Amino acid sequence: MQFLNIIILFDPLVISENNLDISNSYHAEVSALNKLPFNSRKKKINIDLVVIRVSRANTKMSCSMPCIGCINYMLNVIPIRGYRIKKIFYSTDEGEMKETTLNELMNNKKHITKLMKRKLLHEI
Repeated sequence: MQFLNIIILFDPLVISENNLDISNSYHAEVSALNKLPFNSRKKKINIDLVVIRVSRANTKMSCSMPCIGCINYMLNVIPIRGYRIKKIFYSTDEGEMKETTLNELMNNKKHITKLMKRKLLHEI
């Protein structure tokens, strides 16, 4: 069983958190971001996103880089809800944490989940 731990930070306060057993679910980032209250002010609230994936044996971190579906959600839906994601931190298979931005994720090699790959193969 693998777990994703998602934490959304705002002005060092944790404002949303999600712990998901990914054997039953995926896209934990979207689930955590959906817990954010709608911000109706004109000025967007800057937030940071921390995504950590723990291996099945809970002995080390695994890759939790957001997939292309989550990136698109963050680019298109989160601004409408009144937020701006400044930094994204995610774990790697080497047990390290990487810091990036949405723009960097969009411009670099895209991560496609196994489920998304299966769906794409069925559409061909």
